[in-house]
Amino acid sequence: MANLEQTLREFDVIAEPENTGNAALSNQPCLADEKEKVPDEIPPADSTAIGDQPAEEKDGKLHGQQFDVTVSPEVVCPRVNCTEKILFCLDLSSEMTETFFRSRAGDKMSAFRETVKALRMYIMNKHRINPNHEYGLAAFSDHTCWVRDFTKPKEILNIFEDLLNQESVPTGDFDLSDLFDVLGEHISLPEVFGDVRVVPPPYIVRVFFVYGRSRKVPLFTDKQLHLQLESSPYFFLDVLYVHEPPSEENKCEEIFTGLCELDHKGLSYILEAASLTRLFDCTSMLLAHPLQRPVQRQADYHLPNASPGEEQVIG
Repeated sequence: MANLEQTLREFDVIAEPENTGNAALSNQPCLADEKEKVPDEIPPADSTAIGDQPAEEKDGKLHGQQFDVTVSPEVVCPRVNCTEKILFCLDLSSEMTETFFRSRAGDKMSAFRETVKALRMYIMNKHRINPNHEYGLAAFSDHTCWVRDFTKPKEILNIFEDLLNQESVPTGDFDLSDLFDVLGEHISLPEVFGDVRVVPPPYIVRVFFVYGRSRKVPLFTDKQLHLQLESSPYFFLDVLYVHEPPSEENKCEEIFTGLCELDHKGLSYILEAASLTRLFDCTSMLLAHPLQRPVQRQADYHLPNASPGEEQVIG
């Protein structure tokens, strides 16, 4: 933790700590749909690793947890384009910087640098869609560090530019409980009075979690705060897993399966990228507003085939 904070302080990007406690997470409206209700009891952790079953690999992609197709997850709130408070949680581990993509010309490109570029492009495109969105930043290696509170795009873009010039941070085990402890201290969820199905929220909070390790399965020793956050209809968690091509020498399948288990409501987008093209495809898929997008398994990014003489319509 000290090494990460020292590195970020050199760029003057760490925000002053703001201890708001966990009061913001209490007394929040919960999902009324019994099919999606968060369990009252936290299941015992038989293992400290979050992934136990291997993911399935098809066509070079990883496939983790599959939801029952007969149960359709639903967004409880009105489907409005309200303000998003998007928090990037970025992996600064040495594994992230030591992973490389190959360009079509055969050049090696750092996965970390290209991921930061993709996130910068993501912010600029989101700002064009709705300039009211706000962005925050947390970073992690062994522990999580809150870097910037929610603000306008320019400040976060500048921090990303600074991070491109930093040296990699030595990597140990990472416990997701530490991440959610930090989120619980800094994130305030909106309070909506009235029927949550009718009254639109002033904003929602979306965590954009970027994990970039191919050999380190994240731990998850305490899921209480995660389940508490996820019980709110105004909290969303999206995951982008950046990794090496799966092989016997790494644990990409196990890691991806574990990351898929973070989504209990079926409303998260959990994506993976082992190539440069796929990386930018994934960040594009995450542009849609969580209250307005379809669930991930129903999303279709293919253009319809138009009949001769007809124009293609993108809807």
